[in-house]
Amino acid sequence: MVETALSRPPVGQADSPRTHQQEGTLEAFPTNADDFERYLGSLSCEQKDYERGLFYEDVREAAADWVLFPWLPLKLREPFVKKNKPTLIIGLGLGTTAPYYEGPKLWFQNTGRPTKVYSPETLVNVGCVNDREGDRYMELLYRERRKSNGPVDVMLHSISGVLDRYVRNKYGDEYQKLVGTTIYLGSPKQLRWVNSFVGDKYLKFFKWFLGSDDSGLRVVFESGDSAGEADTHTVSIGNPKDAVWDGRFDGSQVLVHVPHSSLHMNLPVLRQATDILDEGLPRAA
Repeated sequence: MVETALSRPPVGQADSPRTHQQEGTLEAFPTNADDFERYLGSLSCEQKDYERGLFYEDVREAAADWVLFPWLPLKLREPFVKKNKPTLIIGLGLGTTAPYYEGPKLWFQNTGRPTKVYSPETLVNVGCVNDREGDRYMELLYRERRKSNGPVDVMLHSISGVLDRYVRNKYGDEYQKLVGTTIYLGSPKQLRWVNSFVGDKYLKFFKWFLGSDDSGLRVVFESGDSAGEADTHTVSIGNPKDAVWDGRFDGSQVLVHVPHSSLHMNLPVLRQATDILDEGLPRAA
């Protein structure tokens, strides 16, 4: 048989566990962590890089299938309730791409809500960068408010919630005129609610990621004097229970309990969010 580009496996694939599994020699596939470590240790750098690419593609495709497949039938339906509801803006977490939110977007559109997806570019420990990102977010709120039937609603995951809190503090009443209900999914969150062990690990990660030496992430929420009532004890992490924010915005914000992951919008969460948007939030006792 003449070997061609189509018949020849890519570099490293001939000896990979994936190829052995496809050929039916399942006994060659590592069955425990130690075997897998030994297998990785036997690979060249080029082979490891190839295997890493395969793993990334598997996870990405599986995640996309998991999120999109249940929602595909919604594309075939007409909205089942009357329209003219306020626009909903869904804010993504850091590194999350819009396709992961196609299903939830379809869900809310089918409840009669025009829905937009917003993806923050970055938040770092440089005030002017945060201001630029915050201004971009405010421009979106202004634009969608002009087209919306009433103040827009926002549902925000992870770093988008941190950004929203920053913008609330900076713009105050101007922001309040644009936004109705806010739903946080895993962000932001008072440090007193954070499990001490998990919170410590999470803050160390953010200290590295944002280059901050402040465990309260003060640099995210303050930019000179422009931030106003900056909340210096807020962090983005999955909360242990549902809660309504206390204080100035009491009654307009809610924190929904979800795993801190890009795949957190399951059906129960979507139903809960829909009820909150349609019926309003209870005020804190």
